Amino acid sequence: MRKTAVALSKGGVGKTTTAVNLAAGLAARGQRVLLIDSDTQGQAARASGCQAAAGLAEVTTAEVAPPQATLQARENLWLLAGGRSLAGLKRDIARRDFGGEQAVTEALAPLEGQYDTVILDTAPGWDTLTINVLFYASEVLWRPFRWRS
Repeated sequence: MRKTAVALSKGGVGKTTTAVNLAAGLAARGQRVLLIDSDTQGQAARASGCQAAAGLAEVTTAEVAPPQATLQARENLWLLAGGRSLAGLKRDIARRDFGGEQAVTEALAPLEGQYDTVILDTAPGWDTLTINVLFYASEVLWRPFRWRS
């Protein structure tokens, strides 16, 4: 299973747009794709036309099993939503004495092999949740931000 994070420390550069369109394009080509939103803004769900009752935060805290939190957005495309509840998850991860960077990887283990590709939309910055996503991902799509004069 290919796991690609779309990451950049700056906001407003098209991470969510890239993640949603990449996921939709791969799904249109017949791949089984899971789009995971790890941003507290939760824009990937809105862009996919979904409204989720539970998402990544609830899966990582074991309140909901991963299959029950994923929504089918369209043919071959499923979503694990982000949103405001991720703010609490970030605090929980930061309080762990050991292994906090593996919280998302451990929570998503039941999904291993169910999809061809996982696309991960990240929040701007390098907080504990973004670090978790980077530990889970097998590759990162990013471009360093440079000011141009």
